[in-house]
Amino acid sequence: MKESMVENEAAGVNTKKIKYGISCRLEIVSQYFGSLFAFLFIIQAVTGILLGLYYKSYPQLAFESVLHINGQVAMGWFVKSFHFYTSYFVAASIVIFLISFLFSGAFRGERKILWYSGWIFLIATLGFLITAQLLAWDELSFYSTVRSLELVSLGIPFGKEISFFLMGGEKLSGVSLARFHAIHVSLLPVTCLLVIILVCLRLSRENKSEAEDHKVAVDYRFFKDSNFTRKFILLAGISISAITILSTSIPWSPGIRMDEMLSQPQISAPGWFLYFAAGALKIFSPFVSKLIFATAIASMIAAPFISSRSKNPGITRMFIAAGLAIFLAILIFSLIGVIQ
Repeated sequence: MKESMVENEAAGVNTKKIKYGISCRLEIVSQYFGSLFAFLFIIQAVTGILLGLYYKSYPQLAFESVLHINGQVAMGWFVKSFHFYTSYFVAASIVIFLISFLFSGAFRGERKILWYSGWIFLIATLGFLITAQLLAWDELSFYSTVRSLELVSLGIPFGKEISFFLMGGEKLSGVSLARFHAIHVSLLPVTCLLVIILVCLRLSRENKSEAEDHKVAVDYRFFKDSNFTRKFILLAGISISAITILSTSIPWSPGIRMDEMLSQPQISAPGWFLYFAAGALKIFSPFVSKLIFATAIASMIAAPFISSRSKNPGITRMFIAAGLAIFLAILIFSLIGVIQ
């Protein structure tokens, strides 16, 4: 905290406002939702392992295994629904974490590793959502995945390469199912786990260095503030309760078995997590859409480096305003995509 205050003083920022005002509260909000993301990620991993005990990633058996989980395995329908709805809360928690971390200005300090890891987790979450969409292997999930990958190819930088990697070819087919499953249960979880370990090691080293500077014993507790712990338990409890209510009142259910011989419907809605790409392509050409997203990503990557090296407080405010514009644009594009 002390180093952060010194950096902010050098940048001409009012440290009292940061310590006691809005910036400090926003940084605390980012801590709550960052911890919530990690907690929900563990739940996703546990429920995913339980589902993986019965799921078969073969086109001939995938849909039947989903039916088996949903109808014959004890509490299988609940585990599947819980896994499904938790993904919404995971996405929401990492987005709130990034927004609050941005507006607090914490991205410019020593904790910039949290900023970058947050974006990695956001991209990984999108990867989880895209790959999970196909695993049910019903008509709705298949054609929705087709539409989602079309949007990725047209509207996102390196979209064609990403789609080719995900599908393992030029088009989505039964062969792609095993690839999606492998990415969903192996590549993405291992990537997230490695990033979590890296972040924990980095924060532990900073904690040890700060303790040595102040000549006090190193505190290795994850939750050092009992008040923070109580509020986090309340937040986690509310999230789990909401997921449980959704899972029991509106349980997930499979659709119609996928038949690859059928022609694709003329109207296919993408996954909800790619409505922003659909909205952007509704307004702009594919080239302009890719340019916008590339510029947005580059600005968020550069923000900690440029802001921390500048003593002009206007630079930090400029990146915060740019981040606000990016999130508002994503929201507007998403609404346009829904309307479309």
